[in-house]
Amino acid sequence: MGIEQTIRQSQRLQLTQTMQQSLKVLQMDGFSLQEYLNDLSLSNPLVDVSASGDININGFERMNSPEYTNLYDYLETQIELRYSEKPLRRLVSLLARQLDRDGFLNFNQDEFIATNGVSIVEFEDALTLLQSLDPAGVGARSIQESLIIQALQIDSCPPLVLEILRNYYHDFLHNDIHRILVGTEASVADFTEAKRVIGTFTSRPGATFWNDETQYRIPDIKVRPDGAGYRIYLTKFGRPELIFNTAEYDQLRAHDDKELEDYLGSLAMQFHDVDGMLQRREETISAVAEAIVAVQWLYLKGEQKFISNLLLRDVARSVGVAESTVSRAISGEYIDSPIGIVAVRDLLTNRSGTSDGESADSRAMSSIRRIIRNEDNSHPLSDQKIAELLAGEGIAIARRTVAKYRGVMGIASKKLRKNGGV
Repeated sequence: MGIEQTIRQSQRLQLTQTMQQSLKVLQMDGFSLQEYLNDLSLSNPLVDVSASGDININGFERMNSPEYTNLYDYLETQIELRYSEKPLRRLVSLLARQLDRDGFLNFNQDEFIATNGVSIVEFEDALTLLQSLDPAGVGARSIQESLIIQALQIDSCPPLVLEILRNYYHDFLHNDIHRILVGTEASVADFTEAKRVIGTFTSRPGATFWNDETQYRIPDIKVRPDGAGYRIYLTKFGRPELIFNTAEYDQLRAHDDKELEDYLGSLAMQFHDVDGMLQRREETISAVAEAIVAVQWLYLKGEQKFISNLLLRDVARSVGVAESTVSRAISGEYIDSPIGIVAVRDLLTNRSGTSDGESADSRAMSSIRRIIRNEDNSHPLSDQKIAELLAGEGIAIARRTVAKYRGVMGIASKKLRKNGGV
């Protein structure tokens, strides 16, 4: 009874941190999720991880560099998927190019506005859009602003967190607890929780993109023909199982110790929180996969050379969630399909179109195929050169996007195309 009461009393304080961690869990691929759960089981004696969730990397495609080679590529992918082809989108992309390695805007704002001939309102609008992207906190002009952005992206963020970051930031840095408590009239318990929430934020939102470790493409999702249709299911990498260590719990609870009882209550609550996160992650990824495969099944089973028009917005509406939730759900995710392992983000088209209704993706892919078909086989064109030729035709896409479209259409790289190897 005491443990249940402890859980109820702590639930309100833990809610914000749990919701934030739930978003992080949603973004993890199978390998990262397994590492996270293994670390959890080491710190929480009541948590065991099913052995069926162990990952054997043999047989998976090895990657010598991250899926996104840098922060800008990751942001540009989100910009292409989320925003229409308008001057404001180009301004957001231009701002993203000004970011440093840690994801901050260290530049002269007035000079940028004057050089690019935009108004302060247009600048602020573009900045707001940039700061709404993943990773949380990107596009800030200071660490303080980055932390505030991260706090604002948490649903039901405790007001004390924002009050500290906005009005008592330097006091917080110098650990002047007395000044903060007097100024905010907060309780010690509320301050402790606010401090813990702030401690989960990062002061370098772009730092994770500078990592040279070898990565592997491990699909969480699998789709196979099933009669006249198809069947979608999560692989064992996408649905690890948590086990509550009942024996350990009963053994520790046998001691008549109030402090130990409170500690067990917090451990049990952590187990249930994480178990709930895994269930929500599975439900969200499954729903998003169903919405995407329903549209792209002909492509995934090899009967169609091009992906069909499908916007991030369309998937979000179909599933009934925000676009940012879909963006997080597909981040780093791959589908094991009849044509091979495909990045989920490559099954979405850009949020733009031509006057005759043709999607920008279809137009770009048609042009890429035409350019490659007419190239000199002994001197095939690089992706950068193709991007430059497309720009001359009024199709502005990045080299990375050309490579993406080539992969979608099954066209080999420059090296493999030499002497007719398309």
